[in-house]
Amino acid sequence: MPRSSLRPHHPRARILSEMCAEFGIEPVSDGFDADQVEVTGAVSAADGVEEGDIYVAAPRWVDAPGEAFATAVERGASCILTDASLAPYAEGLDVPVLVVEDARLALGHIAQWVYRTDPKTPRLIGVTGSLGKTSIVYLLDNLLDALGVKTGMSTNRQRHVGEERMDAGGLAPEADELHAMLARMREVGVHVAAVELTDEAVSEHHIAGLYFDVVGYPDAGTALEGGAAARFEASVQLFAPEHAQRGVVNVDGEMGRRLVEETRIPVTTIASAAGEGADWWVESEPLDEGIRFTMHGPEDRELRSWTSQEGPYAAINAGSAVLMLDSAGWDVEQIQAALDRVDGIHLAAEGSAAPESRGSA
Repeated sequence: MPRSSLRPHHPRARILSEMCAEFGIEPVSDGFDADQVEVTGAVSAADGVEEGDIYVAAPRWVDAPGEAFATAVERGASCILTDASLAPYAEGLDVPVLVVEDARLALGHIAQWVYRTDPKTPRLIGVTGSLGKTSIVYLLDNLLDALGVKTGMSTNRQRHVGEERMDAGGLAPEADELHAMLARMREVGVHVAAVELTDEAVSEHHIAGLYFDVVGYPDAGTALEGGAAARFEASVQLFAPEHAQRGVVNVDGEMGRRLVEETRIPVTTIASAAGEGADWWVESEPLDEGIRFTMHGPEDRELRSWTSQEGPYAAINAGSAVLMLDSAGWDVEQIQAALDRVDGIHLAAEGSAAPESRGSA
């Protein structure tokens, strides 16, 4: 079954010869005039190809390359880009074939060029780590809505651009899907998006061609061994000036404290108790419904509100989301006023915005 996507409704065609010149590649197949081939999209799933797309195939994505190439051409692919290991399966196709050393790495940059996405527009806020990623992305989306901001969002559960929504099916988006989303955001006037980032976001090139205004690390983990160590190193890669401008880090655990030491970007720190040396700390009070929380910051700054989420991490997750928006330019006092207007943070059980607020929006 084809994987659904959010992509521009009015793409502007690119010319294959211009793409080849931009990236220094040439079709390996003869008999095609690259000046006459138009490219209107970039796709990494053969069954998601639309008319005019360049289909980008890497070994890890393709189980039966011959079938995948045939499917892509049948669905209207205008050309194919792959690596040397898969190129033999593309011989004899009725479209130009291009070969690069690393198709997975090329995907994000090709998609960025095809869709004309700007690495810094819309503004992107990313969340990584082992725990809390999805919850905080939903919190960010909810808070931005309270601030009156039209948003985009991507989690492994759901994605949306404004009012357009799709089920993500538990799958992290590939780079082409993110760039297509950004192009659609540009069409409908979305200027900021929150994105859940897996451990492989950098190493597997999911964010190639993207740049994050703020990245967050909510993980309170303490073990730096085995798989946790590998995930931590992936986070260190993300918290770098090549990928992000600034960050917010939970320092309740050893991994967060280590990340603060190793990052090369400015970060704001948060903890769930006073005395941890964090810039901000959060106290909470469980209620019959939800949790009341108070954030304490430098120079006696505070934020007091309520969240419908429950559990041991609800308050610090809410606080992390607030600080990520503060770092992105919506100060804590502005967020406090917005939360007062809507009477707190209202999330449905699955994390999405609740259909009704407890107060007047």
